[in-house]
This record gives sequence, structure tokens and C-alpha cells, in this order.
Amino acid sequence: MPSPPPAASRAIKTSPGWSAWPAGKVPRPGRRCCPVPPRYSLHTLTASRSRFPALRWDCTGCGQQVTDRAPAGRPVHAGHGHPPGCARLAADQAAEEEERRTRLARLIVHPEDPAGSAQRHWLAERIADDCPRGGWHGYFHHYIATIGGDWSAAVCDNCHAGLHLDITVAVRYFPARSPLDGEPVAVIRQRTRSDRAFPDLGQMLTWRL
Repeated sequence: MPSPPPAASRAIKTSPGWSAWPAGKVPRPGRRCCPVPPRYSLHTLTASRSRFPALRWDCTGCGQQVTDRAPAGRPVHAGHGHPPGCARLAADQAAEEEERRTRLARLIVHPEDPAGSAQRHWLAERIADDCPRGGWHGYFHHYIATIGGDWSAAVCDNCHAGLHLDITVAVRYFPARSPLDGEPVAVIRQRTRSDRAFPDLGQMLTWRL
């Protein structure tokens, strides 16, 4: 029987059609987000010079060409090109919000006392999701927070700290550059919080696709 591939070359299934990097890290949008044959076909059809071209398609709801910037996430964030009032975008976003309300509420061990309109909740397990307030995608290790009890727009623990009247937050921004050509590729946001002894590791806010 052949031996299994080494850990460094294995991919972990995160959802139908998508794979994660080794160690369970979710690939950033546009990077190894689909198997090689479909990615090659997409590259050929779009005639893009980029190795990871964005997907463009015609929306039947508004008749506009839409560019998908990410393999997953909120439709209003990932799909660029819809005009205001697009019926399909509104339906897709409503379905996404309902799915989040159902899924996230089931992952809570217990809620903490609310601080104004914000309330933090203990997670039963680590999840990968995005924070609509902070503009960030990554791991939610222990907490997730709601504003006004709305699970469809749940935010990260750092955003909860920024809304908490008893916590002072200082924010710094750092540019990240490619080691190959020195081009800027990301913005890193780092927070120092009065309820913690050390600054956080930082969050990547944007990247080139």
C-alpha cells in the first residue's frame, strides 16, 4: 500500500470545491482557490496575464458584468459590478445572512453580559469567517460578537473591544511588501488594547489578486 503524502503537501477540505493550505489555513481569495484544471480553464477563457484571474460573469438580475473577488463571503463584498437595486444581489445577500444567523448561533457555548449594544459570545470551536466591520477575514479563535443581537453581521473580538466603553484601543498600520519586487501587497492593522498586556499579531486588510 502506498504511503500517504507528507503533511506539507496535503490539502484540507474546508467546503465543497475549496481546499485549505496545510495546517488548516484558509487560502486568501484568488490564491489556489480551486483545483488546477478549472483554474487553468479560467485563465484561458479570461485571457488574463494573472496566474489567478478573477471570475467575471453576467448577472441575470441587473444585466451587468460582475467580478467575483473571492471564492466565498458576503455577496455584497465579493461581487463587484452590481448596480443599486439589483434583485439577484439582494436575494443572494438575504440567503447569506439567513445562513449566518442559523450557523453561527449554533456555535455558541454561552454569551457574556452585553456592553451597550455589543455582546461577546464564547465559541465552541475555532472558525474561519470575515468581520464586516473590520474588513478582515481569518480565524475567530475563542469569541465572536454581535451588535444589537444581529448574527448576520457578527464581528470579531477586536471590533467588540473598540465598541466597549471600558476598553481603550490604539491602532497602528504597517505596509507589507513583496520580498521579490518590493511592491506593496497588503496593509497590516495592529491593535493595542487596555485589557491585554501585549499588542495583537495584526490583521491583513487587503491584498492584490
